[in-house]
Amino acid sequence: MHRKALLFLALLLFLLSHTCQAGDPILLFSRTTPKSRQNVTLTNHNPRLKLTTEGDQFLRSLAPGFAIISIIGPTRTGKSLLMNNLLRAFREAEWQNSTDGGAHPPSGMMEIDIAKDVPFPVGKGVTSKTHGLWIWPTPLDVNGVATYFVDSEGLHGVESVQTQSYEVELFVTACMISSDMYVCLKVCLRTTWSHRLLLYSLYNTWYPVDADDVKNLKSLAGNYFIIISFDEPSHTDHKPLASAFSRLFMIDAAATASSNTDPIPDNLSPPNLHWTVQNFNKHNLIAQKWTAAEFLDQLIRKDTMMEDANVDVRFLKRQFRTLEMVPMARPLDDDAALAGLKGAIRWDEWKGDYAADLSLLLANVTAELRPKQLKSNPISGAVLADLLKSWSDTAPIEIPERTNWDHAVNMKMEHEGTRLLALFDRQASHFLPPDPKNVSYRQFGKTIDDLANATVEVMRNSVSSVGQEPDGSSALALLEKELVRKSAQYVRRYHEWARSHVEWLGDSVNADIVTELGALLDRPEELCKKRRFTSFLEADIDVLVARRIEEGVGAARKFLPTLEESRQLVVKGTYSPDDPTDASPVDIIHGLKRQILLKHKQCPSPLTPIFHALHHILVNYYPVIGVLAGILLLRSAYTNRATLLRAADQAMHAIISYVVPPVLGSYGIYLLTQKFILERSDKELQFLPWKDLELAVEAVGEVVRGSAAVLLTVFGAIGVVWVVGWWRSLWR
Repeated sequence: MHRKALLFLALLLFLLSHTCQAGDPILLFSRTTPKSRQNVTLTNHNPRLKLTTEGDQFLRSLAPGFAIISIIGPTRTGKSLLMNNLLRAFREAEWQNSTDGGAHPPSGMMEIDIAKDVPFPVGKGVTSKTHGLWIWPTPLDVNGVATYFVDSEGLHGVESVQTQSYEVELFVTACMISSDMYVCLKVCLRTTWSHRLLLYSLYNTWYPVDADDVKNLKSLAGNYFIIISFDEPSHTDHKPLASAFSRLFMIDAAATASSNTDPIPDNLSPPNLHWTVQNFNKHNLIAQKWTAAEFLDQLIRKDTMMEDANVDVRFLKRQFRTLEMVPMARPLDDDAALAGLKGAIRWDEWKGDYAADLSLLLANVTAELRPKQLKSNPISGAVLADLLKSWSDTAPIEIPERTNWDHAVNMKMEHEGTRLLALFDRQASHFLPPDPKNVSYRQFGKTIDDLANATVEVMRNSVSSVGQEPDGSSALALLEKELVRKSAQYVRRYHEWARSHVEWLGDSVNADIVTELGALLDRPEELCKKRRFTSFLEADIDVLVARRIEEGVGAARKFLPTLEESRQLVVKGTYSPDDPTDASPVDIIHGLKRQILLKHKQCPSPLTPIFHALHHILVNYYPVIGVLAGILLLRSAYTNRATLLRAADQAMHAIISYVVPPVLGSYGIYLLTQKFILERSDKELQFLPWKDLELAVEAVGEVVRGSAAVLLTVFGAIGVVWVVGWWRSLWR
C-alpha cells in the first residue's frame, strides 16, 4: 500500500506539472503577401513567410540553453503524427527515468487522440493541416537541455498556394530557427560574430523512396544556394556548389566596403539531418543485405537523371553534419484508426516495429543534443529573434520561381559550362610546354586571355539561345569565375616552365664562359702574348664575362615578367648538376679568373731576352772574343812597353789597393747574404752572382730577395773602398 501511495503521488505531481506547462502551439511564421506582409493566409501564388508577433515574443522569452528540433517534408506524409509520437516517446523515457524503470504511466496518459489530444493537430483529409511553422511552447528536458519542437507546413501541397520558391523559403526558414548557417548570413557580413545553432531537421517521406525524393532534397539545398547568390548580386566570388556547407553561406565579406573581412571560423558545424521514411518494409533491405546507410548511399549515388551525381553526393554530405536514413515501419495496420476515425490510440497499440523504430529515432536525435550557441556560449531566444529579423529584413524580396523548364535550362547551362571548361582545358594544355622560339610572357598571357574570352562568348551565346539574360545567368558567372582561376593556373604553370628554361639558358651561358676561360688557361703561350700587364688582362676577362651574361639575360628577358628575375636565374643557374663540389657558376668563373691572373704573372719579363742573348754570346764565343782582345792588347803592349809596364805596375798596385779589398769584401757579404738572408744551405750556395740575377728576372718572388743581395753587395763594396781610403789616409 505504501508503494502504491508513492506511485500515485508521483503520478499526480507529474500530471500537475505537465498540465501547468501544457499549451497550444504558437505560430512562429505565417504566410504573408510580398507587399503588405500581413498575417493572412493566401489563396493565390507567391506567398512569403514572416515571423509573427506572438512568435517573436515567445522566442524573446527563452533563456540561454535551449535546443530546437524541427521537422519538414512533403504534405500528408505524417509529419505532425511523427512529431507527436516523438514527443510521447520523450515523455515515456522521462517517465521511466523518474520511476527508475518501474511501472508505465496509466493508460490515459499514453493515449493519443489524433484529432485533439496532441500538441500538433493532425489532418484527416488530403490537404495540408499545418500552415507555416508552429512551435510547441512546452519544453522537454532532454539531457538537461530545454528542448522545443517545431512542426512545419508540408511541401508540394494541393492547395495551389505554394510555389517552388515558397517551398524553398519554407525549408530555409525551418532550418534557420535551428541552425547557425542560415540565420547568420547577413550578420556575418557586418559583424565579427561566429555562432553555431543546433539543427535536428527530420526530412520526412513515405516509402517507397525513389529518385524524385532524392532530387527534392537536392533541389531544396540547391535552390537555397541560389537564393543566397541573389542576395549579393554584385559579388561573383561564390563558393562552388560542392564546397563545405559552412562556406556556402559565407558570401565574401569583401563584397562591400563596410563589410567585415574576417572569415567565418572553421568551428561552424553543419546541421544533422535524420531522413525518416515511413511505411518502410525492412524485409527488402534484409533480402538485399543492405543497411539503411548503404541504401541511402545507393539512392543518392544512383541518380540516373543527373550526370553530375557525384558532385551532388559531396554537396549533400557536406550540407549536413550527419546524414542518415531512419526506416519507420507502418504504425498501424488499421487505416481507419490511423486516419483518426476510431478515437484515441494507446501507446501499446502501435506496432512493435514502429515503436522500436521510434525509439531508435529518439536515440539518434538525442545522442548529440546541445543548446544553441553563439561564440561557444548558449544563445538566448532574444538573440535568435534578432538574427531572424535581420534575415527577414535583408533577404531577397523576390525569390525567382523555378519551374520545370527553368530547372531543365539551368541543368543544360551547367552541363554546357562543364563542357566548355573541359574544352578550355584541352585547348590551353596544347600551349604547354611552349615553343621557346615563338613564345613570350606577354604573348602567352594574351593567348590564354583570348581563349578564356572566346569561351565566355560561346557560353553567352548559349545562354541567350535558351531565352536567358547572360548578365543574370549563374552558370555563366560560375564559368567566368572558373576561367579566371584556371587562367591563373595556366599562367603559373607557364611561369614555372619559364623559370626552368631560363635556368637552362643560364647554364649554357655559364658553360660558355667557363669553356673560354678554361681554354685561355690551357694555352699559356697565348696568355703571355695577349697582354703584357696583368691588370689589363683582368679588365679583359671582366668585359668578356659581363658581355656573355648580358647576352644570356637578353635572350631570357622575354620569357619572364621582370628583368631582375631573368638576371638572377641566369647568374645563379646551376652549371653542372653532377659536379660533386656543388660550386656555383660565380665561384667557378671567379676561380678560373684567379688562376689565369696568377699564371700571367709568371710570364717572362721583356728584358729577359736581352739577358739571354748576352749570356749566349759570352758563353759560346768567349774564346774568339778572348783571342781578339789578346791580339789588340799585345799590339798595344808591344808599342808602349815601357808605359804599359809602368801602368801595369800602377794598375796592379791600384788593384791590390783599391779593387781586391772591395771585391773580397763584397763577395763575402754576398755569401753571407745567401746564407742568412736567403737561408740557403751549403749545397745551394751560389759562388757567382749571375745565377741570382737570372732567377730574379724569372721569378717575381726571388727578385726582391736577389735585389736585396745585389744592393748589399754594391753598398758593401762602396763601404770597403771608403774604408780602404780612410785606412791609407792614416798611413800617409
